[in-house]
Amino acid sequence: MATYYSTIADKMLVDKPRTVVNPAEHTGKLVSYGATFTLTTDHDDGDVVIMCPIPSNMAIRELLLSSDGGATAGVLDIAVYTLSTADGTNTFTNANADLFASAQAIASAINRTDVLGESGEVLINERYQPLWQVVGATSDPGGVYYLGFEIETADVDADTVVAIEAIGVI
Repeated sequence: MATYYSTIADKMLVDKPRTVVNPAEHTGKLVSYGATFTLTTDHDDGDVVIMCPIPSNMAIRELLLSSDGGATAGVLDIAVYTLSTADGTNTFTNANADLFASAQAIASAINRTDVLGESGEVLINERYQPLWQVVGATSDPGGVYYLGFEIETADVDADTVVAIEAIGVI
């Protein structure tokens, strides 16, 4: 069974100010949500890290991945999760297993590389759709989805810092 980890309580960047080059291209407020997480040798294949909440109505324009490349092995699937709190227990469910990135290597240094369309599931025209549509929901559930990743490697062989930042319009 997968172990779930979370950075939601700390190290979260929310609504970081950003300069818009051409405001006429955007139809709302430009926002940024993200977090960092240090993977260690204790993390295994199938473990999930929940990075940060993303508003369901956000149109993600860029999904930036960074890694310090500390590990010589490590592969991630970057996805969207939902949270249910049935019976007082928090349960994250994968809304789309590899929506943004599939088998994304983190063994070498990566500096803010856009992986939004890496898996091939997010088409160029979907960068202008709200997240709930990109995920495949029939209507906006309101609230938030959670951005996270699943480790898809037997294990991570050394500590490595991973950062994910979603930039878009709400």
